[in-house]
Amino acid sequence: MSTEQPGPAFSAGFRSALIDHVSAGPRAEARRHRRIIAGVATALAIAAAGGTAYALSVDLPGGTTTTPLAAPVIVVRTGTATIDLGPRPAGTTSVSTELTCLSPGRFEYPDGATNICSPADFTGTTPNRSLYLLAMAPGRRAITITATPGASWRLKATYVTAVTTAWGVNAKGETYGVVNEHGEPDLIAALATNGRQGYVYVRDMNAADPAPASPEEAAAIARENARKSFTVLVYESDGETSIGEFVFGG
Repeated sequence: MSTEQPGPAFSAGFRSALIDHVSAGPRAEARRHRRIIAGVATALAIAAAGGTAYALSVDLPGGTTTTPLAAPVIVVRTGTATIDLGPRPAGTTSVSTELTCLSPGRFEYPDGATNICSPADFTGTTPNRSLYLLAMAPGRRAITITATPGASWRLKATYVTAVTTAWGVNAKGETYGVVNEHGEPDLIAALATNGRQGYVYVRDMNAADPAPASPEEAAAIARENARKSFTVLVYESDGETSIGEFVFGG
């Protein structure tokens, strides 16, 4: 299955529906975020089935809405390549991308976000593609995808204006929504095992599976918890009404 690893500006990830961030700096933050995002198909979500990974937050509080500003640029390349997206429209803040793996390999965005496709991803008929919203500094009009030598890929990139919505606030004063560039709310969107959409407390996640204090500790925990799973309650946005369970890890 393809996995996507956001960089420091957009810490979130998962492996087998949850990404594992590999850099030492933001590892503790990414380790907390990776567990929630999966399973929320309209939030910072990954739809692992079918090999499609989503890293765009939409629809839920704290999500990002995008407005296309130009026609998409579509290219096919092999190995590392820089893509000029053409004249940059006024109001551009980001580029909405769809990267399709055409062969196994590792494909990294300029901000460190990474999509990895293994040979097993090519046993089915569904394309191995990932959606990612890449912030673009003023004046910038090109994207470099750093790829495994010989690995082929297809990129569809569109200039957009991206606006992050505000988190919701419940009657207890707790924030709820999805993880975004501002951090994480008190209650993060998650999909319960019964299929119901709700929210889990960050404090419950951290209590069940504490974030590591160092890369060494993270590696040790990863080995220890490789086959271990954790369960926390899923609530309505009020943080009181329980509607199911969320299972992560393993």
